[in-house]
Amino acid sequence: MAGSVALIRQYFTDGYYPAGSKGAGTPYPNPSGYLLKAVLLGGATAMQGLSEARLPLEPASCAASAAAS
Repeated sequence: MAGSVALIRQYFTDGYYPAGSKGAGTPYPNPSGYLLKAVLLGGATAMQGLSEARLPLEPASCAASAAAS
């Protein structure tokens, strides 16, 4: 997690935002924690897999249930 936040912070301080290439934008010398958290949460995806009790984290879709019967 800390490594991801460090890379996001560097993205803003090196001036990658908004064009996506270094120096194309105005560097943010000190991006706020709120900005870093918002970018981190905005890029999150739902996890798939099994819990500690070996139960699925997400319910099975209707198509998967129909194929199993």
